[in-house]
Amino acid sequence: MNMTDTPLSRRSLADQAADQLKARIADGRWPLGSRIPTEPELVAQLGISRNTVREAVRALCVTGMLEVRQGDGSYVRSAVDAAPALRELNRASLREHYEVRALLEAEAARLAALRRSPAQLDELTHALALRGAHEHDKTGAGLDAFIEGDLAFHRGIARAAGNDALYELYEFFCQSIRVHLRQSVLDRHLPDPDQASHEAVLDAIRVQDADAAARAARAITEPLIAALVRLQETCA
Repeated sequence: MNMTDTPLSRRSLADQAADQLKARIADGRWPLGSRIPTEPELVAQLGISRNTVREAVRALCVTGMLEVRQGDGSYVRSAVDAAPALRELNRASLREHYEVRALLEAEAARLAALRRSPAQLDELTHALALRGAHEHDKTGAGLDAFIEGDLAFHRGIARAAGNDALYELYEFFCQSIRVHLRQSVLDRHLPDPDQASHEAVLDAIRVQDADAAARAARAITEPLIAALVRLQETCA
């Protein structure tokens, strides 16, 4: 019997269950895009409770390996465990984070200018309006709404880029963006990218000027990166 098919011990059941699920994805028994066995089937196969199965599946959803589709089951989204990469992202400095974000968002804006559809342009316009509605209200619920509006705008650009790999990478990076965006907004020593700089990106995408879109996207993060470099040099 394969070691990954043996019943689990009582120690760290959820972690062990998650390891078994990952092993079945890695060895190809559950190919990308396939639906994994139902909860009762996993209970029987692994010899654990429903709650433990749910916790294991939830853990793999967080790392991006599984995706739960309401009413339809859980599907394999990736064969790569993103947890180690996510830990590294969370350990990265704010400067490192914004340097990576600048690379992703500049290319996403460039491609979006070339490939966006009229419907996607409407979605970007709506998302940017929501961001602007909370630009001057960044306390409590207002800050949460601002962050979600900002994320919706940039995620919309990544989606409009028409590159599934870039979009999935940005979706993964969004978990880190949400944390670091809050940190930078609350830091009074850092410049706050204004609505006008974001409107410049949207304007370039609207007229399908790819080079202008990329420049405008870089212009959003460049002042932040420069300020972080100066702070780093001051503290050195």
